[in-house]
Amino acid sequence: MRLRNVILGLLGLVLAGADAASAADKAGAARQILDASGVKGGVIVHVGCGDGRLTAALRANDSYLVHGLDADAKNVEAARKQIQTLGLYGSASVAPWDGRRLPYIENFVNLIVVSGPATVAKAELLRVLCPDGVAVFLPNDQGPMTTDKLTKPWPKEIDEWTHYLHGPDNNAVAHDTVVGPPRHMQWLAEPLFARNHDRLASISAMVSHGGRLFYIVDDNAVPVVGLTPKWRLMARDAFNGVWLWERPIGAWANIERGFRSGPDQLPRLLVATGGRVYAPLGFDQPVSALDAATGAAVKVYPETKGTEEVIVHEGVLLAVVGTPEPEQALAGAAKSATKKAVKGKDAAVRPSRPEKSIVAMRADSGQLMWRKSEVNALLSLTLAADGKRVLFVDGGGVACVELETGRPLWRHESPGPATGPMGQFSGTLVVSDGVVLMVAKETDRSQKRGGLMLVALSAADGKKLWDAPCGPGFCSPPDVLVAGGLVWTGKDFEAGRDLRTGQINKPFDVASGLWKAGHHHR
Repeated sequence: MRLRNVILGLLGLVLAGADAASAADKAGAARQILDASGVKGGVIVHVGCGDGRLTAALRANDSYLVHGLDADAKNVEAARKQIQTLGLYGSASVAPWDGRRLPYIENFVNLIVVSGPATVAKAELLRVLCPDGVAVFLPNDQGPMTTDKLTKPWPKEIDEWTHYLHGPDNNAVAHDTVVGPPRHMQWLAEPLFARNHDRLASISAMVSHGGRLFYIVDDNAVPVVGLTPKWRLMARDAFNGVWLWERPIGAWANIERGFRSGPDQLPRLLVATGGRVYAPLGFDQPVSALDAATGAAVKVYPETKGTEEVIVHEGVLLAVVGTPEPEQALAGAAKSATKKAVKGKDAAVRPSRPEKSIVAMRADSGQLMWRKSEVNALLSLTLAADGKRVLFVDGGGVACVELETGRPLWRHESPGPATGPMGQFSGTLVVSDGVVLMVAKETDRSQKRGGLMLVALSAADGKKLWDAPCGPGFCSPPDVLVAGGLVWTGKDFEAGRDLRTGQINKPFDVASGLWKAGHHHR
């Protein structure tokens, strides 16, 4: 009996060792597959999952959601037990499969691992793969991976939204021909509700780059508004919503600010381009560059401490820096003063505006290129870049400087930029195809234009090309959009004007029934 127990014990150790070795082998195979595919998070599908060991190993970290498929019911049962034993069920799961059609919507899966003979048609693999998604093929469940790899190309019809106003030119128009009326739910993820409708918005900024969404969100408990905010910079896969990574954000704007009272700069504190995400991880912190796939820190730009806005153009990081602190840090008395000023009771009690500078740095190396501090009352949301020029609006009008050196190129004096009652310090400036568009105050009130006009300038020399009436925004700066060579303005978009002449080329009948009246524009 004693000998039998010893033998059984030794056998158990051998089997445990074999299981450990097998697990190590599977982990190594999974790492090889992930490294070769280049996929760093998202949905992984394992076709022909067998006993589930490799399926479980493919769930390398929390940024992966793994789904195994097998046509053999015994394999499905064995794989489920394996995943449950490892405590991974939920983040990894297994389902029976008919061997032909993959049970997913289009453009949803980041990586498909096919074990054994492929029974799925190439067209079916491409259907469910998201752009830049990859399918790899294993001769059997043991590996190794073959050199055969299928990658779904990124369609030229799908655009990215890298800045608050689409790009550094502030023209909030996507070059995207795929977007259209929603036909189905692609995915749903938290937060499902904002924390409050009457205070600071729960989401400060959102951009999209490389098939990923990045956003700054207060993710503390929704039912209790008084709780201290928990600000996070979040990353999700744009095609399936899988959580990829997050970074905590320290001091941020005051949550007690009233609804639609700003700060105007918050949406301009997040940029994603060139495989990086740029943002200050707190209004008292300098801008950081993070790896877009993993969230790992790449670089910090010390000269950007106190940043209010960020844009990135042709490898140059441009930041508006407040001294001694950014405007979004204003709270308490400043908020009260702002409310009084908005109501027109006492314009003198507007909160003081910090001095500002524009800082230009090499985005890759962090090298300081130039700093421009002599900017008089620089208006938020007006920093823009196009070609080799940087433009912005200050108290004297529109200024244009050279991208590489900051050297002044031209200035167009104006009677004063238009600012809305809620966006006290906001303006509107867009540059498109060699034309600069700015919303300014009307000088000739006899024209009865409602006090606002759209001024078009030559980007080359700042000379005025034309002007036209411009409608106001609703608690926001007036919209100016350029699409197809036409300029659309105001809240009703009643006419499309030629970008270079200002002539109406495409009137739009607001009363046709397409546009419905409401308490504000949509």
